[in-house]
Amino acid sequence: MRTLVFAMTASAMTAAATLAHAQTAATPPPQPATVSASVHVGTPPPPPPPEPDTSARPGSTFDKTLTLFGAIGYGYGFGPGVGVGARYQWTVAPKGFLRRLPNGMHDEFAIEPGFDYFHAGYSVGLPGDRIDVNYNEFTPLVGFVWNFWLNDKFVVYPKVDIGYRIFSWSESFNGATVSTFQPDYFPVYFQGAAGAAYRFGNVSIRAEVGWEALRVGVALSL
Repeated sequence: MRTLVFAMTASAMTAAATLAHAQTAATPPPQPATVSASVHVGTPPPPPPPEPDTSARPGSTFDKTLTLFGAIGYGYGFGPGVGVGARYQWTVAPKGFLRRLPNGMHDEFAIEPGFDYFHAGYSVGLPGDRIDVNYNEFTPLVGFVWNFWLNDKFVVYPKVDIGYRIFSWSESFNGATVSTFQPDYFPVYFQGAAGAAYRFGNVSIRAEVGWEALRVGVALSL
């Protein structure tokens, strides 16, 4: 009897062990954790917004502006000259070349055709025995201007003028002209200058100084 009970007990333990092993084999091993595809590791921050465009605004340009100048020429050597001139400015790059100027400032680039007329002369001798030398010069020219508007009213600029002198000399003895001749020198005109202007509505006061002349005038925006 004891033998039978022992055999049954051993058989039951064997069956239980077999069932536990089967359950363990059927259970899948734990899987490693996965990262959601929606999570971006190391994503760079978005770029900063673009800086505001400080290009030309209405009312702060010299485009289509006519200027009338009075001038003093000091580049003649034998004496100062006095003259008049005119310019018409046409803006070809209204937004200029610089984009990172402080708020309220901007630049523009323009061409400025026009003309100058100068008269210069000197006298030697005494009344009754006097010689007068007169020089007259007419110069069509074109300028290249880079305007820097510090605000809507005040502008400063460098410029270069290139032109061709049409000129003549005359000598007079006691008021009577005795000779007229052309001077023998290169007639191409070239001058670097710097200037400034201040606006009062459509009218501006303008002045510029170069290595050959000083000009002061009034500009009218058309």
